[in-house]
Amino acid sequence: MNSIARRRRPPGLRLALGLCALASAPLAGQTNAGVPTTLAGAVARALDVHPSVEAAEAAARSAEAARTSARSARLPHLSVESSATRFQEPMLVAPLHGFDPTTVPDFDATLVRGTLAAGYTVFDGGRRGARIHRAEALVEAGRAARDEAEAALILRTADAWLGVLTARELVRAQESREAALDEEVERARRLLDEGAAPRLVLLRAEADRASVQADGESARQALHLARSDLARILEVAPEDLVDAPMEAPVAHEEPPSEIDAAPPGLRAPAIARAQAAAEAAEAEVDAARAAWLPTLEAQLGYGLYAGGGVDAVAEWQAGVQIRYPIFAGGARAGEVERAEAEAARARAQARIVEDETARAVDAATAAEVEARRRIVALETAVASFTELSRVERLALDEGAGTQSDWLRAEAGLFQSRAALAEARFSALRARLARARALGRLDLAWIQSLSEMTP
Repeated sequence: MNSIARRRRPPGLRLALGLCALASAPLAGQTNAGVPTTLAGAVARALDVHPSVEAAEAAARSAEAARTSARSARLPHLSVESSATRFQEPMLVAPLHGFDPTTVPDFDATLVRGTLAAGYTVFDGGRRGARIHRAEALVEAGRAARDEAEAALILRTADAWLGVLTARELVRAQESREAALDEEVERARRLLDEGAAPRLVLLRAEADRASVQADGESARQALHLARSDLARILEVAPEDLVDAPMEAPVAHEEPPSEIDAAPPGLRAPAIARAQAAAEAAEAEVDAARAAWLPTLEAQLGYGLYAGGGVDAVAEWQAGVQIRYPIFAGGARAGEVERAEAEAARARAQARIVEDETARAVDAATAAEVEARRRIVALETAVASFTELSRVERLALDEGAGTQSDWLRAEAGLFQSRAALAEARFSALRARLARARALGRLDLAWIQSLSEMTP
C-alpha cells in the first residue's frame, strides 16, 4: 500500500482528535507485559500476529506461484522415461524398421527401455499468452487483496483501541459522578440527622446515586468488552490491558471540508482488486477463443533399447503434430460465451466497487465534518456545565440553591462529557475510514498520527 507525503500545517489548523485529555507523545513502545502503548504499536503487533493478514499473504503467494506455472508453458518440456520388463516368452528388443529374411531381429525375455523426449508448442492460438496474462492479473488482485486485508485489520485495531480509550473516559466520568453523589448522600443524611432538611432530600440523592451506579456497571462492562476485543486482536491477555498506559492518537493533517469529495481515479485496494479481476476475466475470454485455432507442436525423442543378453540399440526421432478438434458438441462456443459473461460481470463489479469506494470517501468526509462540529459545541457544553455544576454546588452548600438544580447540572455535565468522548472517537474513526477508502491507510500512515502534536 502506498503512503503519501503530507505537508505540516500550522498548529491552529491541526485538529486534536484524541479521546482523552492526555497529551499525545511520539514514542511508540510496549509495556513489560508486551502490550503496546500507542496505536501504531498496536497496529504493528496486529499485522504481525493476526491470521487475516497471514491468509491474505498466503493467497498472494499462491497467485504468484500460479503465474510461474503459467509462464512455464512458453518453454520446451523435457522428460525421461525408463522401464525394465520380464516376459514369459522372448520379445522383440528394439523397434523393427524393415524386414530382412537373412537377419533375425534380437529377442529377449527381459527388456530394458529408456526414452528422452522433448517437445515445444509452436502455436496454440494465443492460449498460453492469455493464461499468462490472466495469471499476472490475478497476482495483482492477490496483492490488492492483501493490502485490503491489512487496511481492514488496521481499521479494526484502531476501532478497538479507540473503543477502549472511549470506554475508559466514560468510566472515569461515571466514577467522578458517583463520587459526587456519594458526597451528596452523606450531606443529605447529615442534614436529615440535624433536622435541617426533609427526608425527601436524602431519598432523591439516594435514588440518583443508585441510578448512576447502575449506569456505572454498564460503563464498566462496556470497557471490559472493549478490552476483550482489543486483546483478541493483539493476542494478549485481557487483564494485561487493565492498567496498561494507552496514548490517544492525534490527527496529522488538515481535516476535510464538505466539498472534499472523492477524487477521480481512486486506486484503493478494493478498486485495484476488482479491476485486476476484470482484467483476468478478459484474459479468460482470449483463452477460450483460442480453442477455435489449431495447435502445432514439435517433438524430439531419443530411445535406448536393450535386453538381458542383447547389446543396447539407440535411435532418435523427430516430428511435428497438429491438433484441431473438428467437432466438440458446442463445448468451445459454450466456453467462449461463459467467459464473455464472466468478463461482463467482472467489469460491472469493478464499476460497482468504484462507486462504493467513492461513496465511502464522501460518507467518511461528511462524518468527520459533523463530528468536528459536534466536538466544538460539546467542548463549550462541557465547560458550561462544569461551571454550572460548580456554582450550583456552592449555592447548595450555602443554602441558596436546590438539590434538584445541582443534580440536573451534574447529569448534563456527564452527558456532555460522554458525548464529547464519543464525538472525538467518531471524528478520528471517520478520518481512518476516509484514509482506507482513499488507499492510504497503512502502518506508516498510522505512525504519522503520533509524529505531530496539536
